[in-house]
Formats: sequence, structure tokens, C-alpha cells
Amino acid sequence: MAGAVSLTDLFQHQNVGGKDVYIVDDHHQALAPWVLIRRQLGRAPNLITIDHHTDTYEAFWGLAHQETMENGDDTWALARDLVKRIDWQDDTSLLSPAVVN
Repeated sequence: MAGAVSLTDLFQHQNVGGKDVYIVDDHHQALAPWVLIRRQLGRAPNLITIDHHTDTYEAFWGLAHQETMENGDDTWALARDLVKRIDWQDDTSLLSPAVVN
């Protein structure tokens, strides 16, 4: 399938001082390297992010706010639903527009 995006397209991998570092353009894309490591370990690793801005919003808050702003739907309910849709064993759920964009 030409032009298809894979999880490895969402980050850059570097080794810094003997540690693996994964660089993403958007913080939600940190799920891509996390899930690839998760699959190798057989358990969920901790995800630590260093970001240049100071928001502390829950996952998908911004997207959910944009989607619900005009029609008055429940922003938090949509954000929680988007999180529930992620399946670390299924690349398709991680590459959905809600996760990639």
C-alpha cells in the first residue's frame, strides 16, 4: 500500500549517552515508540516526555474540545472515548487520524 504511514514514521530515534531517545513533532505521537517497546517487553514501560510548553491537559483534550465546541457535546467524554479506542496491539488504532494528527 503506497503512501501508508507506519509507526516508525512518527518519530526519530537517537542514542544519547547510551539511552534511547525518541523525538516526535507532536506529543501524542510518543505513543508510537512506546507501543513498539511495549510489544518487545511484554509489559507497559513508563513514558517520560520532555516538552517545550507547559500544558498539563489530559490526552486528547485539545482535539475533543475542537470537536465538541460548536455542538455542546461533552468534551471529557469524547476525550475518554478516544483514549479507549487505542489498542497497543493494533497499529491501525494508533495510526487513526485522532492519534496521528
